Amino acid sequence: MSGNIKQATQTAGNVESSTQTAGNVESSTQTAGIVVQTTQTAGNVESSTQTAGNVESPTQTGGNVEQAIQTARNVESPTQTTGNEEQATQTAGNVEPPTQTAGNVKQAAQTADIVESPTQTTVNEEQATQTAGNVEQAAQTAGNGESST
Repeated sequence: MSGNIKQATQTAGNVESSTQTAGNVESSTQTAGIVVQTTQTAGNVESSTQTAGNVESPTQTGGNVEQAIQTARNVESPTQTTGNEEQATQTAGNVEPPTQTAGNVKQAAQTADIVESPTQTTVNEEQATQTAGNVEQAAQTAGNGESST
């Protein structure tokens, strides 16, 4: 997929929902563009139970991919492969998930800006459960938004 894709039950524009297709859509199992996960709330976050911002979901492959249960701006999910990929349960800046391969890959359960996860292969790879740079706890409310978690 390409363009901004987001998670559960969305449809177009800045929509948040699973099974979307165009505009800023967020959803798990995406491949390119900005993909966002579920259960997000602040910053550019999009997901089921989210409100705004670009947030991406897990199981993505390219572009900016973000995880579920996030609350900050660019957060990416696990199981990604290229581009900026971030993990789930994140809350701040650019965070990326584990099991990634290229581009900036970050771990899950992280909270700082550029944090990278384990099981990575190239580029900057960092451990999971980190807390550097702009770090915010999960179930928080970063950026313009309030999380439901």
